[in-house]
Amino acid sequence: MAENLPDTNVGNIEYIRKADAVDAVNHALDRETILFSFVRKVAISALKKIAPADAAPVVHAYWIDTENYYRRWRCSACSGHTKEAHPPVCPFCGAKMDGEE
Repeated sequence: MAENLPDTNVGNIEYIRKADAVDAVNHALDRETILFSFVRKVAISALKKIAPADAAPVVHAYWIDTENYYRRWRCSACSGHTKEAHPPVCPFCGAKMDGEE
């Protein structure tokens, strides 16, 4: 049975919204029997007790060449300027620079 457990390696963590998990439990256990009703209540209660993850939405952006020597690259998300050529993350807003123009 242990071989069916998901890999808990940090690189494989997926974040889900608690409301989506509750909806999934409600949908999976939508039969009106005493057993399913009990299991649904226990599962939803357990989900609601889970602490929220320390995660933030990822902002995707790209660098815009301003063709200005002093402020060469501008972030498409926050308009912050840098002379460093294409850093992978904006040093001003933290946007991940993997977007397209």
